[in-house]
Amino acid sequence: MKKLFFIIFIFLFILALTFIVLFKMLPLQNNTNETIPELYSYNTLFFNSFESKDFEKMNNIYYKKIVSYDEYQIYKNKYDLPIEEEQIFNENFVVITTVENSSMMNLVPKEIRKEENKLKIAFFKDTNIDSKYNSFLIIISKELETDIIEPYRAITENIPYDETISIENIPEKYTLEEAQNDNCYIVDDKQNVYNEKTLDLFIEDYKTKKSSFIRMVKFYEDKEIIRDIYYNAKEDNFLICEDDTRAFNYFSYNYYKYFKLEEKWLFQNIKYYLLTSPYEEDFQLYTSLLNKQIL
Repeated sequence: MKKLFFIIFIFLFILALTFIVLFKMLPLQNNTNETIPELYSYNTLFFNSFESKDFEKMNNIYYKKIVSYDEYQIYKNKYDLPIEEEQIFNENFVVITTVENSSMMNLVPKEIRKEENKLKIAFFKDTNIDSKYNSFLIIISKELETDIIEPYRAITENIPYDETISIENIPEKYTLEEAQNDNCYIVDDKQNVYNEKTLDLFIEDYKTKKSSFIRMVKFYEDKEIIRDIYYNAKEDNFLICEDDTRAFNYFSYNYYKYFKLEEKWLFQNIKYYLLTSPYEEDFQLYTSLLNKQIL
């Protein structure tokens, strides 16, 4: 009997000791998390108007990098920016962003990362944000500072690249022959069409609710615009990446989500396709039946 009591006593002692150790560790762990500094934060702004000469532009997003308190005062007075303490600029810099296109409203900076020599600011659609807040003041740690800033549109989903290379890994000079061999749907600068059946198959997959992928390439003036479009049958939506890096010096990779594909008719016998969303302007697919207005 004494041996049994002794075993129970040892068991309870170990249990109590374990509880005490865990109890002491948990507050320490929480405090450690609370002291981790945020690398950026943002405030919504409202601009009645702005002067484009004050900003740089990429992907239809205007932005201005400010690294000093004195420079901040100039734009604070001009655009009625929030009052910020001078000490903020000891460890941070500021990026102001704004847009003017209605389709760019409700875009919120929710991901910021440093990638080699670029600071990439990802803007996501957030319909909970009042559309009047078309501008943001982003305070960013100098740990992330780079010479190049790239704001772009993003979505939370990823396009699956199971049968082809990802759009980011396409060669910088992507020739017509390479695009043909990769089974892309192609429209060249003379409105010639290649691999037209790939679009027919994509449309048929959509109609039968089968997940499908198409890469569409538009060649003009020795430049290329590449669009990857993935139809997710399970979610019944379209995920798009548009790569303009070869065509414009102020556009890069941008990502979109659409919810419906509609067939439209131009005149009596010319059919084309639009992707639609209640939150975006219509997204027109390249087709063989339209002329050079579809860029």
